[in-house]
Amino acid sequence: MLHNYLITAFRSLFRHKLFSFINIAGLAAGLTAAILIGLFVQQELSFDTWLPGSERIYRIALLVHVPGEPERDAGAASAPLGPAALEEIPGIQEQTRLHAHNAAVAVSNRHYSQWIDQVDSNFFTMIRLPFIAGNPATALARPDDVVLTRSAAIRYFGTDQAMGRTLLFDQTTPRVVTGILRDLPYNTQFQGDVFVLYPRPPPGTSATKREPDPDDWTTMDVSSYVRLAPGTDPKTVADGIPAVFSRHLSPAFMSELASVMHGAAGDVFKAKLVPFQDVHLTPNTQGSIKPPNSRTLVFGFAAIAALVLLVAGVNFTNLATARASLRAREVALRKVLGAGKRQLVMQFVTEAVLTALLALSIAFAATEVLLPAYSGFLGHAITLDYLGNWPFVAAMVAVAGLTGLIGGIYPAFILSGFRPGRVLHSTIAAPQAPG
Repeated sequence: MLHNYLITAFRSLFRHKLFSFINIAGLAAGLTAAILIGLFVQQELSFDTWLPGSERIYRIALLVHVPGEPERDAGAASAPLGPAALEEIPGIQEQTRLHAHNAAVAVSNRHYSQWIDQVDSNFFTMIRLPFIAGNPATALARPDDVVLTRSAAIRYFGTDQAMGRTLLFDQTTPRVVTGILRDLPYNTQFQGDVFVLYPRPPPGTSATKREPDPDDWTTMDVSSYVRLAPGTDPKTVADGIPAVFSRHLSPAFMSELASVMHGAAGDVFKAKLVPFQDVHLTPNTQGSIKPPNSRTLVFGFAAIAALVLLVAGVNFTNLATARASLRAREVALRKVLGAGKRQLVMQFVTEAVLTALLALSIAFAATEVLLPAYSGFLGHAITLDYLGNWPFVAAMVAVAGLTGLIGGIYPAFILSGFRPGRVLHSTIAAPQAPG
C-alpha cells in the first residue's frame, strides 16, 4: 500500500512541476538557513563538553570593586591564588594554572615567534587533553620538558614522531619534547599548541615581565582552575577567596587599601567560580584562553533559526492547503471509485512528507556547498558530520517530517470529508442561455 502511495505522490509532484518547485525550494531555503545557524549554535554550546571528567572543574574569576567605579570582572586570577586556595579553603581537591606568553623558539637554524602556555605539572591529569604520545602524569615532570600538539610537532620537525627532540627557547633554554597532543578542536577554551612547566624562579630572583610572579597577588593574568569535592557548593568556595587575599596581601598594600576603602579593604576583592564548560559563554573572561562568546548572542541565533523554521513551515502548509483545495474533484472521483477516508488521508500526508524530505535533501546538499564560505565568514572551520553528529541530523529529519505531516494532515482531513455528489455536481458547467 505504501508503494502505491509513493508512486502516486511522485506522479503528483511531476504533474505539477511549478508548484512542486516553489514548495520544495521555499522549504529547502528555510531548512538550509536553519541548518547553518544550528551548526553554529551547536558548536558554541559544545565548548569543552567533549573533555572527560570536567564536571566538577571551575575557573576562578576575580571581581574587583573600587569605590566610585563599577565592579570590574577581571576574568582571570592572580598567580598564587590557586595554590593558596587549595591549602586554605575546604572542598577544593585540586588546582592547576595556565599562563600564556610569547617566546622565541628555534629548531636548527629556523626561528619562530610562538605563544607558549605555561601550566602546572598536574595540568594534563586534571584537564585531560588527548595525548598521542607520552604520559600525561609525567609529561611535564622536569623544568626542561615541553608538550606539543601534533601540528606544532610537524611545524617544527616535519613529523609528529617528535618524542625526545629538542627545541631552544629564547636562545638559552633547551627543552625536550615529552608529549604529543592531538590537535585541539575549535570548541575548547584552550588555544595554545606548546605547553611548558609553570615558572618557579629560584628564591631571591624575580620573574621576567613575560612570566607571572608566583608571589604577586595583585596582577590578575592567570587562568586558575580548581576541582571541587563532590557535594561542595561553588558559592561557598568563592565566598572564601577574599579571606585568602586578606591573609596574603602585604601589610603595606592592605593599609593602602584600607585608606581608600575607609577600613573595608576586604571588600575590594571578590570571586566567582565559573563552571569549566561554561567558560566560553561567560562574559569578561580574560587571561590565557580563547576569546569568549556571548550566551545572549548564541541563544539569539537559536531563536532566529526557530523563527526561520516556523516561517518556512507555515509557508509550506499554506501552499499545500492551497494546492489541495484545487484537488476536490480528484478526491471526489477517488471516493466514487471506492477510496476510504483513511486512504485519502494517507495519500495526502505521504505526498506532503515526501515533499518535505526532498526539500531536506536539497537543504543538506546546499549546506555542503555553502559550508566553506560559511566557515570563512565565521573565521573557523565548521563541518557537518552525518554519522558523528547524528543527533543533529536526526533532529533536522524530524523537523522536516513534522512539517510535512502538518502540511499534509490539515488539507487531508478537510478534503477527505467532501461529499462526492456535491463536489462533482458543482464542477459541471451550467448550460448557456440561448442567444
